[in-house]
Amino acid sequence: MTSQDHFDLKVSLKRKEHSKDINGSDKIFTLVEKKLYYTERFWGFKSEKRKAQKKSLKLSDRERNTIFSFISENQLNIDYEEIIKIDERHLRNVFTYIVELNTPDLSVYQMQSNDQNSDNKSWLKMENLFDLLQDFMKG
Repeated sequence: MTSQDHFDLKVSLKRKEHSKDINGSDKIFTLVEKKLYYTERFWGFKSEKRKAQKKSLKLSDRERNTIFSFISENQLNIDYEEIIKIDERHLRNVFTYIVELNTPDLSVYQMQSNDQNSDNKSWLKMENLFDLLQDFMKG
């Protein structure tokens, strides 16, 4: 990316459980122009007991530049997909991070693992971007 005049961002963390009581959740950050939106929703077993959350926040130019810089420095502005396989049978959760960067050339960066605490470098970049967005939302 050479210019940050316009980019929209969508970062999703999806959790899906493989068990007889199948369930999951989606945590989604969406940045459109200078507004950051957060949605958390649940599906599957007992999901009706958990209420979806929605929040929004207007970002300053500095905050938006911080996000843009993080994406550029960590090379999250390329098409990328990776499945990280962990060989442990007792792990029943699958986690998927998806980063969609909408610029003139759309970039989608997707990673999947059944271990949320992977030490894979690309996975850590995704977690750090998600944490950065969470920090903005907390204020």
